[in-house]
Amino acid sequence: MAKFNVKDFGAKGNGSSDDTLAIQKAIDAAAAAGGGQVYLPEGTYMVSATTGSCLALKSNVSLVGQGMGVSTLKLANDLPSAVTGILTANGTHDVGASKLTLDGNLQHNTGYFSGWLNGSGTNVRIDSVEAKNAAGNGFDLQGTDGLVQVELSNSVAHDNDYGVRAYAMTASLLHDNVAYANRTGFNVGGDVQVVDNDAYSNTDFGIFVQSTGTTVKGGEVYGNGDDGIHTAFARQFKITGVDIHDNKGSGIYIANSVNGDVFSNTIHNNSLGSPAAEIQVYGVTKVSTSSESHDIRVTGNIITGSEQSTYGIRESNAVFDNSYTHNVISHIQTGAIAALASSEVSDNTDSIYTYGTRSNDKLNGDITQDVIYGGAGNDTLNGKDNNDTLIGGTGVDKLTGGEGNDIFRFHTVSESYRTATKSYADVITDFDVAHDKIDVAGAGIGFTGLGNGHNHTLLLAYNEAKDVTYLKNLDADVLGQRFELALNGNFLHTFTNANLQSVIQGTDGSDKLMGTSAAETLLGGAGRDTLNGGAGDDRLDGGAGGDTLTGGAGADTFVYGNFRNSQRYDNDGTAQRDTITDFNGNENDVIDVSATGFLGLGNGHNGTLKVVVNAAGTLTALKSLDASDRDGAHFELLLQGNHVADLTPAHLIFKDFDGSKVVSSSPLLSTVDSHTDATAISLIGVAEHGGEHLG
Repeated sequence: MAKFNVKDFGAKGNGSSDDTLAIQKAIDAAAAAGGGQVYLPEGTYMVSATTGSCLALKSNVSLVGQGMGVSTLKLANDLPSAVTGILTANGTHDVGASKLTLDGNLQHNTGYFSGWLNGSGTNVRIDSVEAKNAAGNGFDLQGTDGLVQVELSNSVAHDNDYGVRAYAMTASLLHDNVAYANRTGFNVGGDVQVVDNDAYSNTDFGIFVQSTGTTVKGGEVYGNGDDGIHTAFARQFKITGVDIHDNKGSGIYIANSVNGDVFSNTIHNNSLGSPAAEIQVYGVTKVSTSSESHDIRVTGNIITGSEQSTYGIRESNAVFDNSYTHNVISHIQTGAIAALASSEVSDNTDSIYTYGTRSNDKLNGDITQDVIYGGAGNDTLNGKDNNDTLIGGTGVDKLTGGEGNDIFRFHTVSESYRTATKSYADVITDFDVAHDKIDVAGAGIGFTGLGNGHNHTLLLAYNEAKDVTYLKNLDADVLGQRFELALNGNFLHTFTNANLQSVIQGTDGSDKLMGTSAAETLLGGAGRDTLNGGAGDDRLDGGAGGDTLTGGAGADTFVYGNFRNSQRYDNDGTAQRDTITDFNGNENDVIDVSATGFLGLGNGHNGTLKVVVNAAGTLTALKSLDASDRDGAHFELLLQGNHVADLTPAHLIFKDFDGSKVVSSSPLLSTVDSHTDATAISLIGVAEHGGEHLG
């Protein structure tokens, strides 16, 4: 391809001479030769006009510089307001630009002008171009007839009105670009793919989507003055794989838009300017033909709120049936999801559950609220961000909570202990007395608080040489094991009972236990107990006997440490089943049967639990059909109401599989080692209305 050096046509590139005519001559010469490259060596080339764009490209001609910030086309000072841009591709085809900067010189001009003004130009290729300081758009790619095809790549737009405006286009692609410090980063609509672009520190939206057929995929949208991604009257759009965070408005705001899919995004710490939902869906209305599918589908996203995030997802003024499924939603101030009755809300949870193996595992959380089980082996667990729960299991484990309010949970003495001769204590590397708690209140371990180390109390002891604080009990069990836990650092005078999980303990009689607004553990013991967690994210363990459990507000966990804690004898009709009165999967309630040995949902045989609803739809049973002892007892638990929709793997914690690595609470986020029986994890029993007796 022929190359035409603008300096051969009289251009100076000295930052003061007007090079408009010389550069246009080079463009015209390339066009006359049938096409070619117009080359701009290093320098600043001042351009001007009295109306329209300063330079007009011709078909089959491209401008090529030496690099962004090295070769610059800059508007001259004080141009008439009729000037619309630096470059125009109107009426052309097969044109482009690369390796240069377009500088609108906004400080010395008052008109509304753009860096690149596309018009009807088609088959346009722009790569590695910087567009800045334009009162209009850095890149104005919108077509005049909707038939424009443009590829914009590896380019930067900043300090403009719209950084990139790509509207009324067809088969177009924007990829690997950056838009920052504009009013809005990207304004896109039509048949355009927006792939792996970053939009940050724009005063309004990071990305604004309108019209039909747009896909936003990948990239990072953060630190913008309003919503991260905002749609208005958009149709048939997709938003996927985007990291959206630290915006002043919502992470995603969907307004008056239809037939949209929002999936597999990471949306966190938005609503920094004022209280708002992380995802807001507003005014979904009919905007086209009656045959169009009018719904919004939000699925498989990780949504983590800020201190001002009112909801994970909030729907208002919506007319059509939307769906919100398989999302992981945590750290939300008001509620996970607020949706109208016509919309589907199912299989959402507040945590991702990760399981180790019998080997030495290294398990990490993320920005999600994680529950990490080490299992056997000497494991290393790190919750990283958010409020996490770490359970080392057996073996000598290293536990790091990371940021957030973390809980370090121990079910039995054998998970962290010493003998008369050797220590097998777990180590917590970063315990934070202001935010973290240690949970040793469960029925299998039962410590009541700090004390002298005897009679179910724990003693604090500091080893100055090792700079380690030990939390220990001095009474050995029948195996000669005494609970002991090591905390890196000196906590002798700062660790208090407030750093131990609060416990409300019942007796062997029939107790009524009532929680408070805090997160607590309620232990019923034997007898027919009535437990109510109140507010807070509580753990309720009724113990033996047919108990009545009410979680109350918050994300509550109903714990079954033994299959006998809720059972039925079919041979004599005697039932000692618990009843959960207010199970709510949409509010992230969970049933923990991991200690019972059950493997998953299924047909009720071979280690699975079956979901059965009575004919009236007023009671749901979670049950095993295999007898667990010679008397014919089998596990069975009742829930008031019809819970087919929220008794899913997302809301049940099963036995730690031998060989399993990660089991997500959301099916769309799951990964399982190839040698694990994935069927046992994912089978969902089909409810049989009236098919079995629940009375």
